[in-house]
Amino acid sequence: MDGPRWMMRTVAAAVFVAIPMVAGCESQQQREEIARLNTELTAVTQERSDAQKRVEELTQENSQLSGKVDELAQKVSELEQAVAKAQAKPAAKAPAKARPASTKR
Repeated sequence: MDGPRWMMRTVAAAVFVAIPMVAGCESQQQREEIARLNTELTAVTQERSDAQKRVEELTQENSQLSGKVDELAQKVSELEQAVAKAQAKPAAKAPAKARPASTKR
């Protein structure tokens, strides 16, 4: 019976030695995966920050352009009103040229 007991102890020792080795490999793979994910997270965070900055810039630009559109719309309205007034007034007759006084003698 000494044979099976020796074999069991050898297997148990091998398992105890193998588990940390396998765990070490898994933990190395996990560390590599975590490092890769952290790199991706950093890149995505930077992209998000850049996108937010661009949204803020575009929002400000949109606001400025909306102001210019309003300004131009006001000018167009004023010009249309001026044209309407000019068309509503009867055409002013040009003053008649003074005729030389006819001299009857």
